Amino acid sequence: MTDTPSDTPADVADAGAAPSRRAPRRLGLLVPWAVFALLCAAGTAWWFHVADRAQQAFDAWVEQRRAQGAQIEWSGRHLEGFPFRVGIVLEDVRLAEGTTRLSFKRLSANVVPTGERLLILDARGEAGLDMAGLPGAPWRVRADRLGLSVRWDEAGVFQRVSFNATRPAWTAAGGATGGAEAIDLHVAGVPGGDPRDLRVLAGASSLALPAGGAAPAPLRAALGTTVGWTQVAMVVPQGRDWLARPDRAGCLDWAARGGTLRVDEARVRWGALDAATHGTVSVDQDGAARGALTVRIAAVEALSGALAGPAPELARGLAGAALIGRRAGGTLEVPLSVGQGMLAIGPASVPGLPPICR
Repeated sequence: MTDTPSDTPADVADAGAAPSRRAPRRLGLLVPWAVFALLCAAGTAWWFHVADRAQQAFDAWVEQRRAQGAQIEWSGRHLEGFPFRVGIVLEDVRLAEGTTRLSFKRLSANVVPTGERLLILDARGEAGLDMAGLPGAPWRVRADRLGLSVRWDEAGVFQRVSFNATRPAWTAAGGATGGAEAIDLHVAGVPGGDPRDLRVLAGASSLALPAGGAAPAPLRAALGTTVGWTQVAMVVPQGRDWLARPDRAGCLDWAARGGTLRVDEARVRWGALDAATHGTVSVDQDGAARGALTVRIAAVEALSGALAGPAPELARGLAGAALIGRRAGGTLEVPLSVGQGMLAIGPASVPGLPPICR
């Protein structure tokens, strides 16, 4: 018996068998892409689901506030933020409720699609603030960005509030103006402390001081009208009670129940002044600050020279304090007292310190 030669060439036979060997390899390349496409589709569907729920919740809140007498209006509305956040953007927003008036050129409310209890508000352009108890109101504010984020627990109690402003400029009633390169404020609970206590971190850079503002006139004359940099870290016992009533009456009630400010550290670089302080400040029955602190002042000689002309009494007080204070190199550590609307260092005092409760 003889073998019958095949009519099919060897190279053609090999080519016909090749697909069966390459198919598993092709499938292995397609599976990850297919999984990725499914995840993208699921993520997109979830984002639109969260966006729909966010809009329903926002509409319900607006209707509730309107039913209680608030006036809430805007000229345009759309969604943004896909895929990492859900943002409801409002144009030309106006809100009026009681004695409060707010307006924003552009305002967005953002949540994250992961279900985290976090709300982020972002405002751009011009804003108006007119609130009862707010000193200097009504305010007109313009900033590259105003941001506010609030994180809360399952009971609806806030755990952390953060505010930041990028290049804000403002005008208060009467024409007083001010501005800064940046302003940051963070308020949170105190780990392991009383649930009502709050920890506050605040800072500002290139802060322009308005005439007639919080800074006493002699210091503005000696150090300039722009604070280069300032930062404060403090604890406010029972601060949530004060925050619930942030007006003067609420502040005085908080003070009457023993309210104090525990300043862990406050630092400032303002003209020739480079100082840091810590201590405790309480509030008297008139809402004014009183307390004793310790201040560390760098480059004392340069500061004395700057104070000599505009604030000679303070310069002499600094010289007297230098005799009793502790010195380490060019740094002087001296006591600082606050009371009766005055800031005192050594035998000298500077009037014009504004009250805490305003």
